[in-house]
Amino acid sequence: MPSVIYHPAYRKYNFGEDHPFSPVRTDMMLDLLSALGHAVSPLEPEPATRADILSVHEESFVSRVEALSTGREVPDREDYGLGTPDNPVFPGMDEAARWHVGGTLQGARLIFEQGEKRVFQLGGGLHHARRKFASGFCIYNDLAIAVNYLTRQGLWVAYLDIDVHHSDGVQQILYEDMRAMTVSFHESGRYLFPGKGDIHELGSGPGRGLKLNIPLEPFTEGDSYIEAFDAVLGASLGSFKPGVFVVQAGADAHFDDPLADLMLTTHDYEKIFRRILEYADTFAAGRVLFTLGGGTLSAPLPAYGQCSI
Repeated sequence: MPSVIYHPAYRKYNFGEDHPFSPVRTDMMLDLLSALGHAVSPLEPEPATRADILSVHEESFVSRVEALSTGREVPDREDYGLGTPDNPVFPGMDEAARWHVGGTLQGARLIFEQGEKRVFQLGGGLHHARRKFASGFCIYNDLAIAVNYLTRQGLWVAYLDIDVHHSDGVQQILYEDMRAMTVSFHESGRYLFPGKGDIHELGSGPGRGLKLNIPLEPFTEGDSYIEAFDAVLGASLGSFKPGVFVVQAGADAHFDDPLADLMLTTHDYEKIFRRILEYADTFAAGRVLFTLGGGTLSAPLPAYGQCSI
């Protein structure tokens, strides 16, 4: 049974009732697990410290998030992706984002410091946040912070992203890092936010060749997705030999998600997750940290038709 991380404070990460990234989805998941007889007793994390955030984000960006969180005026906030339709300002957003980072960091620490094998963080997955720019509902990049922690401990990390949107923030932050391989399966940026994730984005410097992107055409179905999944991961993982997996497990490639156009079913997701666990067992002694990610409530959302985590 995996260790599960969650804190009710995650609900503070709330852009408002009309915003598609709603904290209610996690409550629904917990209620469903309980109704199915799989109630969990999650571990409760602490919020990440300011030093944790600054391990990947720039001071100029963090200071503006903090200022806006307390109601201070920041004239250049949109230059940092703050106060936009995607990332509207709300009171306490710095603390709210740090709770999600803290949960993902605790998952990484459970694996490295306590020898846990499978950890599921019921939050986080905020993969669009860049070093000094909030984007796509993401303020702080919990994933890059956790990967950075693990690589500093001497582990080689395979970061796998199955969210329907490209993991542009994680890729940007880790672009030159030879200790982290990133693999993103996503709907092509020709059709979908954030407009990135081309196959030619391979990393630079010592990280060259370790940033892999698999852009998929709209309406790709499960069989084709899994064929690409197996073709890429088997060879790349065998070459890289990771010590741990970090997975952004966004569910918005599901055919019923209103913000994207891939066609996965719940049966496809079961196959994908079984493969991820098998790859983790084969290449990383079973060590794998999962986070949440994208996946909105199924409702008409015309104002957000091009963006989501």
